[in-house]
Amino acid sequence: MFVRTLRRQTTQNVSVQIVESTRVPGKGPRQRIIKHMGSAPEGPLLDALVRLAHRAKLRLLEERQPTLFPMEYWAARVQGARQDSQSDQPLPIPDARKLVETKRLIMGVHEVFGTLYDRMGFQKVFGARKKMAARLFRQAVLMRLAAPGSSKRACCGKLSRHHGVEVNPDKFYRMMDTVNDDRIARLQSIVSHEVRGLLQERVDVLFFDVTTLSFASDKGEDLRKKGFSKIDRDACFDGLHGVWTSLDRDNHPAQHIYAYYEERWRIEEGFRVRKHTMATRPIYHWTPSRVKAHIAICFVAFALLRLLRYQHNIMHAGQESLSEARILAELSGAQVSLITDTSTLKQYLLASPATAAQRTLYNAAGLKYPSRTRELADPGLLA
Repeated sequence: MFVRTLRRQTTQNVSVQIVESTRVPGKGPRQRIIKHMGSAPEGPLLDALVRLAHRAKLRLLEERQPTLFPMEYWAARVQGARQDSQSDQPLPIPDARKLVETKRLIMGVHEVFGTLYDRMGFQKVFGARKKMAARLFRQAVLMRLAAPGSSKRACCGKLSRHHGVEVNPDKFYRMMDTVNDDRIARLQSIVSHEVRGLLQERVDVLFFDVTTLSFASDKGEDLRKKGFSKIDRDACFDGLHGVWTSLDRDNHPAQHIYAYYEERWRIEEGFRVRKHTMATRPIYHWTPSRVKAHIAICFVAFALLRLLRYQHNIMHAGQESLSEARILAELSGAQVSLITDTSTLKQYLLASPATAAQRTLYNAAGLKYPSRTRELADPGLLA
């Protein structure tokens, strides 16, 4: 489907049409007119009509096959326009009274965490044959960072209410079914490789814990039976405190182990972030495979958040360190307004004023906060 312009012989106006290419058996390719948009003389009126045609084309495509995330398309295009280098020449705006704010988008999560996600190569986990699953997993991770605690169904309903697109939550659930043990192991390997690189391969001790999970379901099954986190045989050790370690006793005497153990507050802090800031629980699933997929999504989101925090606090050691909750709040405030000139139908991106923390967070991700107002070159970007 594309927009076609044809010059009329009688009036010298240019006709604007939305056309679709089809293939007729035995006759070859044909072009079918989907919609006549009208005609106009060359100049600003024709440019405006072409922009309207592009928007109408997007709506027609959306009606045929609704995209899972309209925001995915918008964010990718807006992010590209914001990072694109444009001329320093002034933007000609005939009448500022004709400018209206059409939409407001939160770009911080897409730009910063999306950049880190792509840079670490998480999309490779799903391979070439699972491109849709890879896209959905990426969106699920970003959604967990943008709206912690929301269920998949609740987020799909929010998209439908606010963006007018009916989103089927089953697509999310089918994606979760592809997150098997092998892919989870590969996700963990990517995070491990990144952490080792940041720490220059120095890993002195690894803390782990079996945390309590809570489920938002009335159904019962083996996974949620009492004792999933703690088994009854531990009861005989009540009142005793022991520390088990795989470290060699000869090279790591007891006092070293105790010193390591005193650092356990760091892992406890991490669990608090996952439980509360990231809202890993309650879990709105009950099959073991989907519970694992949910935890994998939360794990990748948590890893991105922690890695960004580490990089930020290392690069800006002389400044105030940022907590995970502060980082999410700052990036949620990094917004852009879509401004439309109703007289010419040109569109502009107006960034919200950046705080010092937002600029340093973008810098930690290798980005520069795009503060300039930019013209949106794609006329059919946002309807």
